[in-house]
Amino acid sequence: MQIKKIFYFFVLTLFLLSCKKERTLPTDEDLSAPDFKLTISILSSSAVELSWQNPSSRDFQEVKILRNSFSHPLDLKDGLLIYSGTSQQFQDQGLTAGKRYYYTAFILNKQGITTAKSSLNILLTAPSLPLSFAALKKIEAATLYWQKPNDPNYTGVKIQRSDLKYPEKAEEGVTVYEGNALSFHDNGLEGGKTYYYSLFSSNEQKIYSLSYQKTTCKPWRQDEVAVDVQISSLQDNAVLKGEKIIESVVSSSSGIAIQKVEYYLDQTLVYETSVSPYTYHWNSDLVPQGLHTLMAKAYDALGVSGFHAISVRIDRSPPAISFLSPSEESHVSGQLLFKLSAEDAGGIKEIRLFMDQSPDNFALLSAPPYEITFNTDGLSETSHTVKAIASDFSDNTSETLIHFTVDRMPAVAVSPAENTTVSYKSKVILTFTEPMNSGSIESSFSLKDNLGNLITGVLSFDSEKKIFTFTPSSLTAEKTYTAKIVKEAKDLNGNMLASDKTWTFTTDSTSNIYGDPEAVFGITRYGN
Repeated sequence: MQIKKIFYFFVLTLFLLSCKKERTLPTDEDLSAPDFKLTISILSSSAVELSWQNPSSRDFQEVKILRNSFSHPLDLKDGLLIYSGTSQQFQDQGLTAGKRYYYTAFILNKQGITTAKSSLNILLTAPSLPLSFAALKKIEAATLYWQKPNDPNYTGVKIQRSDLKYPEKAEEGVTVYEGNALSFHDNGLEGGKTYYYSLFSSNEQKIYSLSYQKTTCKPWRQDEVAVDVQISSLQDNAVLKGEKIIESVVSSSSGIAIQKVEYYLDQTLVYETSVSPYTYHWNSDLVPQGLHTLMAKAYDALGVSGFHAISVRIDRSPPAISFLSPSEESHVSGQLLFKLSAEDAGGIKEIRLFMDQSPDNFALLSAPPYEITFNTDGLSETSHTVKAIASDFSDNTSETLIHFTVDRMPAVAVSPAENTTVSYKSKVILTFTEPMNSGSIESSFSLKDNLGNLITGVLSFDSEKKIFTFTPSSLTAEKTYTAKIVKEAKDLNGNMLASDKTWTFTTDSTSNIYGDPEAVFGITRYGN
């Protein structure tokens, strides 16, 4: 009987042990979560994301996460509860950059018992600010500049803009730039309006600095800025050749410094300078002849530009020139017309006329018609040469010659003189300024009495054929005679008298005076 009691007690004990083991096994195997681990990633300077993996047991109830700023939470009452639920991630926001945070995640079963936990901490470290921050105002835009700090935690900047005040946080205002460059051009601004810029530094986790660099900018209005440039060393439509110094006068209405001046020839950039007075030494001989466009284009520091373009003609060809009057080897006298034809693609600057070997020009013709009337009375009656030198506006020159002989129209002095009383034995003497054709004198001279009767006689002349003497066959005393020589009387070159010459004289019964006809009869010169 005693043995049977011992046996029943042993069986009951085994049963009870078996029931206890089945009731606690799920907790020991499924909720111990030996691989439970809390991980963290930084979202911004004020937020992090926590993540984990929940256990698969049916006895799993939830995850609770607590946060401290001084140490890891040790239990569910040690810190601030920031999450409670069955998700596997949570974003903790509203944090402060530069501060360290401590987290502990707890796994709870259905009985509210903690079965596992995981802890970690993180420091939201902000990088150093850039060393400087400045804005350059432009036309309806601003260019922002900054310098990279010597901080390995620095990866870039974030720039916020406002038209009211400086943004004090990286989330305030309008984000105009975020990246790792050292400058940014902010376009589309309103000219004349003030803009406030704040620059925040960031690291690889997008943690932004609490402090910031700041600057303001008031962009130019479009109508406030202009650049004026004038090519001062050449006129429009200038004609040139060889080396020329091209110089420009440049100014900016805004007072902004001129950055550079570019020179273009026929839309091709040929030279650039940033040094005032912005000169360009141009060898035009390397350019084909003809019309070209020369342009100066100036830029200020804002990139605003202005230009001035002129037309120039490259001319290395001499002008064409010739005499139209007088004819070559002509005989002239009195007023002589010099008339010339001159042509050049770039225009005629001037024509100078030189007489014989004189180094000084006696005429300067600077505009068409290229002609001048010259009095030859001051020239000797011989052959002469006139040289014409034509110059174009590139100082190309050409010349031509004309030869002529001064041969004046003959004039005559007569004796007896007009209305004088002379001896009935007098001779009629014709004294010419030029050697004359004797045949033309014989046919051109006549002497008649008061009744119109032709008086005969003998016509003789000296060796030079300048003095012709008519000896009448007989003259009647106290009678009036009319002498005449018509203009057809010619010199040896065929020049005739200017006009007919008619005069009268009277004879007396007693006069018989001989000698110098000018002294005796009072000769009157006729003609030129």
